[in-house]
Amino acid sequence: MNTRRPIRSVVVATTHPERGELLDALLVHAVDCDVIYVESPAKAYSRIRQVAPDLVIVHSNIDDGGACRLQSMLKFDEDLSEVPVVTCVIQGSDADLEDDVATSAQRSTLAALSAPMN
Repeated sequence: MNTRRPIRSVVVATTHPERGELLDALLVHAVDCDVIYVESPAKAYSRIRQVAPDLVIVHSNIDDGGACRLQSMLKFDEDLSEVPVVTCVIQGSDADLEDDVATSAQRSTLAALSAPMN
């Protein structure tokens, strides 16, 4: 029996807007849902509390302390602790953008997006 609920809304917290646009293109092909972008993982918590999405994607640099704090806050918030969180951590320059997205596309499936991560 499948007990997973459908993904209707996704919040993407990213420090790289151009990467966010490519993630949006990937999500459009995977699921039919509303995607809300927040330009900084450090500022995303209040927006996530407002929206209460079905999925959160945190896309940040490897040394982004704000993204780590966000994930901790989501885990310990009783109202949000059951929301799946997918983390995409990058290390490199913007020249690696297409490679990052291509690798993410190869590894991602709808089942992976909807699996509990926390």
